[in-house]
Amino acid sequence: MFQSYLNKKFKGSYIKTSNEFPQQHEEFQYLDIIRDLIKNGKEKNDRTGTGILGSFGRMMRFDLSESFPLLTTKKVFWRGVAEELIWFIRGQTNGNLLSK
Repeated sequence: MFQSYLNKKFKGSYIKTSNEFPQQHEEFQYLDIIRDLIKNGKEKNDRTGTGILGSFGRMMRFDLSESFPLLTTKKVFWRGVAEELIWFIRGQTNGNLLSK
């Protein structure tokens, strides 16, 4: 069901693979996983009835000394991101601390 939808939706579309770019950027791992899911993902049912494509055990690795991986199309409240990361690293469990 979902695979046939993708075939109709993206028929004739072409997404470049990471090896077609001269310099390999870490975020291409994400695009490679998405491309593989579209091509080889296993169709599964979900609670909404729309279906999903899944693959077990996928992993991405990033060198955090070089960059911070954040894939989004929205503006990011960086101070909030930093505060939540520090909260997480400290092992905090009280979510009310984040709302202050």
